[in-house]
Amino acid sequence: MVSDKQLKNKCEDRYYYKDGALYNKEDFNKSNAKKDHKAGTVNNRGYLIITIGGKRYQAHRLIFLFHHGYLPKIIDHINQNKLDNRIENLRVASTKLNRINSKLNSNSTTGRTGVHWHEKSQMYYAKISNDGKVEYLGSFDNIIDAVIARMKAEEEYWHDVK
Repeated sequence: MVSDKQLKNKCEDRYYYKDGALYNKEDFNKSNAKKDHKAGTVNNRGYLIITIGGKRYQAHRLIFLFHHGYLPKIIDHINQNKLDNRIENLRVASTKLNRINSKLNSNSTTGRTGVHWHEKSQMYYAKISNDGKVEYLGSFDNIIDAVIARMKAEEEYWHDVK
């Protein structure tokens, strides 16, 4: 297992940081990496990945390491853009903050996190997850009431996080 310090040294030997990206310091024939070109490729989850010593790392984690000298468990993209790896867009986060700041699920039918349409009952259901527990907020005849319930719950549970 490579320590944070060792990984930082490897990164600094191989890359330099500029405007939210790591760039190759020299040509690397084995990987077709060219000097002064951006390092990494985007994976199927939308993160930029950089391989060092045969191990794959998310670029935002390496950039955070470059600037702060350590790797926290969770690093959050403040603006939710997984490819915006500018250091000012990265922050240490708790699991709770990272979850709160996540994008809307792509299969959402209502366009609102924590609110969904229940076909069988013909009602909108609202829920919220807090500290790993899902709390049912109620069923509603219209989406506005469901969204309001969700927003009130967010304020109650997460007022100290954002």
